[in-house]
Amino acid sequence: MKLESIFALFFSIAGTILFTLLLVNDIIGSISYITLLSILALVCLVLHGFSRIREFDLKNLRMTLSRIEKVKAEVYAKEKDLKNISISLARIIAFNNAFQGRWGSEEGNKLKRNWYRLQTDSLLKTLVVDDEIKKDILKYDEFFQQINDHADIHEKEKMRDELYKLIESDLQKSEK
Repeated sequence: MKLESIFALFFSIAGTILFTLLLVNDIIGSISYITLLSILALVCLVLHGFSRIREFDLKNLRMTLSRIEKVKAEVYAKEKDLKNISISLARIIAFNNAFQGRWGSEEGNKLKRNWYRLQTDSLLKTLVVDDEIKKDILKYDEFFQQINDHADIHEKEKMRDELYKLIESDLQKSEK
């Protein structure tokens, strides 16, 4: 027998004798006696299997903590990737909004642009994007708004050329 088993056996015999003497001498009642014996039985079971419980729990605890740390790192990396993908999606939506439907009816184009702008703003708000990134994402739409505000056709053509240069510049930055 192991030392823990001998100690648990001795502890249970001593406890049972003590609690029985207390019951016989009317120091405790029968309900207290049953409660104390139940607690003693649980304590003795724990003492008997203490070494196995201790080793088992510590091993599982170590494995679980290391797994949790790995999963936590993976989730954080995925969250960062998801945010980058969502920002790219917001850029695509904003770019598409700025360029699509420029030859349709003015009222229909305004409705579409407003709808896309609301959706893009909602997406950026959900992503908790700072103002600099938001401004960068929406720059094409803002540029087109400035172009539309000018009445002079020559001024519009110059601004469109500036816009195309801006787009080329952004494309070169993204390729690097």
